[in-house]
Amino acid sequence: MPAAELALECWSMRSLVLIGHGSHLNGESAAAVYRYAELIRGRGLFDEVVEGYWKEEPSLRQVLKTTASTDVTVIPMFISEGYFTETVIPRELGLGHQGPVPPEGIARVLGGRTVRYTLPYGVHPSMRDVIVERAREALPDLDAADTALVVLGHGTTRNENSNRVIYENAQALRGSGLFAEVHALFLDEDPKVGTWPEKITAPRVVVVPFFASEGWHTLETIPEDMGLTGDVTEFPDTPHGPQTVYYAKPVGTHPAVADVILHLAEEARGASERGGDEDRAWHAAWQALVSLARRGGRLGEVLISAQSGVYEVRHALDEGRPGSDLTTVVTPEGLRDLTRRDEGGNHRPVHTLRNLPRGWRAVLSEDDLVRG
Repeated sequence: MPAAELALECWSMRSLVLIGHGSHLNGESAAAVYRYAELIRGRGLFDEVVEGYWKEEPSLRQVLKTTASTDVTVIPMFISEGYFTETVIPRELGLGHQGPVPPEGIARVLGGRTVRYTLPYGVHPSMRDVIVERAREALPDLDAADTALVVLGHGTTRNENSNRVIYENAQALRGSGLFAEVHALFLDEDPKVGTWPEKITAPRVVVVPFFASEGWHTLETIPEDMGLTGDVTEFPDTPHGPQTVYYAKPVGTHPAVADVILHLAEEARGASERGGDEDRAWHAAWQALVSLARRGGRLGEVLISAQSGVYEVRHALDEGRPGSDLTTVVTPEGLRDLTRRDEGGNHRPVHTLRNLPRGWRAVLSEDDLVRG
């Protein structure tokens, strides 16, 4: 497809961008965002689904330039509102907005496209259903007659919005009639999770961490503070008699979060547009990439060549090696997986460093080349 036709086609596309924190040190930090991007990408509801990160690449300042459409929805993959969702992300994306985001989100015209920015997925009302699902997984026969629920948050004294979503979910579930008691407890603020024996009278207690992912807190800190020995822990002598605690997985790793993300994206379509940035340098960049691919050439550490209607991408130092000697990938997702680690298998958060692994080739269509 000629570059001009590709450009016209891009104007009718829809993009979804998932924003995570990421880490320079821990490759697992971005795993949840990456997994949800894959799940949503597989549903085919958006022309492209990409990720952006604060501590990895593509960075927040770069990520909008990697999208190929004029309608972009950006969703912060955070469990609550706070400094990152209200200050850092809007600033780095150039949205011209600081402070609380309205329920319908905000919309701006940037670089010739409409960019819609939503609340973090964790504050969406349908997360209450995810809490209940996690509780039922941990305790399939939970009963309102004898089961208490603990919605467990991190908490912080720096931003009151961090705990608000915990209290709101606890209040709503308290009125659902599904549990004998519902309590909001926290790691870093009162009421703290270690006080649970004093507060809960029900003989069975299911604890659902309202966290975005598995990590040090869910695997170490919480069990230590509560005195847990596994998924099910018996406490024969508490102030209220024998009690059993059932420890659930964090809400942020449940597959249903993908549906929450899609709800947010759909609701964001009603946000009114404001602004008028007409800088379209991104469009010229896509044209330049397609032009380079068609004539063949080197871009950083990679070599791109056109072959029988498709494009081959490989490490420039593997030039001339037979394809049979190389691992072949045929999707943009496969290429991204491969380039997330260096030759030694270490986390590779900055893709412009000269540590791209060797021994592979990607065979992609023109559309997939742009997505990759």
